[in-house]
Amino acid sequence: MAEAWASIYYLAPFVPVLLLAGTTTFVYRLARRIRTAAPGSAPPWRLAALHAALVIATALPGGALTPLGIAANLPVPLVLLWRRRRLSAGAADATSEAAPEGPRRSAKRLAWLIGATGALAPWLVGLGVKFYLQSRGQPTYPVRDFLAPGSVLPLLGLSLLNWSSPLVVLALITPFALKDRPGDPDLRRRNLLLIRLAWVAGLAGAVPVFRSVFWRFDGMYLLVPVGLYLVPPMVLASGAGWIVWRIRHRGGAGRAP
Repeated sequence: MAEAWASIYYLAPFVPVLLLAGTTTFVYRLARRIRTAAPGSAPPWRLAALHAALVIATALPGGALTPLGIAANLPVPLVLLWRRRRLSAGAADATSEAAPEGPRRSAKRLAWLIGATGALAPWLVGLGVKFYLQSRGQPTYPVRDFLAPGSVLPLLGLSLLNWSSPLVVLALITPFALKDRPGDPDLRRRNLLLIRLAWVAGLAGAVPVFRSVFWRFDGMYLLVPVGLYLVPPMVLASGAGWIVWRIRHRGGAGRAP
């Protein structure tokens, strides 16, 4: 446990710098796209500098890994995302070629939902285990140890990498798997079925896996790729779905005149 926490706190000072660099790059690129769509918008470098100044000024008094320091990375990107969405909506209203946007949006929403549930699954199961053990009078780790300002981001990063990676990967490939292909209109429906089956199987498999992790929790579990145990049920579920799809598809083709 001590070694795991030592490694986490060794990496923690680099997290604010990486977070600021990532969000500043995101702001600059998003501002460039907005300026392309609306030439009168503010220059990208100015918005990136404003974002960096806001984050640094907010983080200096209390620290970059406090909730306020982390939240300071959000206002400018959120405003720019809202601005870009307004511009996209206006462009969609002005043209009749926006019909494919429906499936694309639904695929993105499904991807975000898969990723969010995958990221939260370990901690929700762990919270349930904690309440159960407390009801039986057994000692558990206090929640505040996981919510300390210097622990939130490293814990989330390690859990995404080592615990939730199969579901995160599934979320990343979902928008590509659900693209419309004019030559094979049934492919999107089949992929949607397989993705949903893998998602449900992954969440179902996460319950016993993370129950055993938090039943006798040790910080070293954060460095172990426990998420690999979610792969077999996800593969089996999607494989079974593919077989059923093939059988039904062949049966339908055989009955066709």
